[in-house]
Amino acid sequence: MMFMKAKHDNKANKNGKEYLKSILQLVRFEHGILYGIGVIVGMMLSGGVSILSALLGFFIAVFMECGAFAMNDYVDYEIDKMNKRFDRPLVRGKIKRETALYISMIGFTVGIVLSFILSQFTSLYVFILIVLLVLFSVAYNFIFKKYPLIGNTYIAITMMIPFVFGGLINDNVNEKIAIISSIVFFFGLGREIMKDIEDYSAEKKLKFNTLPILIGKKKAVYSVIVCYLVGIVFSIYPIFTFFSNTIIYYSVILLDLIFLYVCMRLLKSQDLSNLRKMRKLTLVTIAAGLFVFLISSLSSS
Repeated sequence: MMFMKAKHDNKANKNGKEYLKSILQLVRFEHGILYGIGVIVGMMLSGGVSILSALLGFFIAVFMECGAFAMNDYVDYEIDKMNKRFDRPLVRGKIKRETALYISMIGFTVGIVLSFILSQFTSLYVFILIVLLVLFSVAYNFIFKKYPLIGNTYIAITMMIPFVFGGLINDNVNEKIAIISSIVFFFGLGREIMKDIEDYSAEKKLKFNTLPILIGKKKAVYSVIVCYLVGIVFSIYPIFTFFSNTIIYYSVILLDLIFLYVCMRLLKSQDLSNLRKMRKLTLVTIAAGLFVFLISSLSSS
């Protein structure tokens, strides 16, 4: 009897761990960590970090990101099914679709509440920005996602917002934040257009009007390359101005070379497998760049 109970407990334990893993996959938790680090980088670039503000800013970014990605998968369920995205928990049937919507609502609610608390001893703009982000996130997922460049631009803006948010916490959105935000914006915009190329077949069946559908996959790839080249140009500016450090210099050059490699691979092939590999590589590269700028801001503070 005790053996049967232990076996049942182990199974329940395993199921619980798998469910938690599926939730973390749904909300792309690793992205949330990166967003949180982005807030801290923004604070470091705009005057420094206090522990309480940094903690609140970090968790606001994490919960907002979780809410946004859960809503994204709720809305994109049919597209992901058509594309056989079995890396998505909803497509695998590990999480119910309505659960994703509940998780999204919880993430946004916690983000708003924490931002209100943070605004009481920083700036009211902190709270206003988060409320606006929630409203735009809902509008993006249910309305603008189907239209060329509007949805892509929105996502790219959300990728740069953590740095701006960090500056708002210190009431100092300066030149450093503007440059770093611009770099992330253009790299993010390129990644989002890549995502539309990746989803081309499914979105065409659903009669979406994304950029690749309007101008074709090949021309959309040229748009991606332009975004990455502009991002590379912006990335060179900080290493000759406010990040004068040899290690940072070579790190940025290396990361830029990776983006150039991605551009060449995209020109050579636009098949689904290559697109997914290159998108993953760009995410890792952006994450590495984020840590480079974090170390830079720590060493220059």
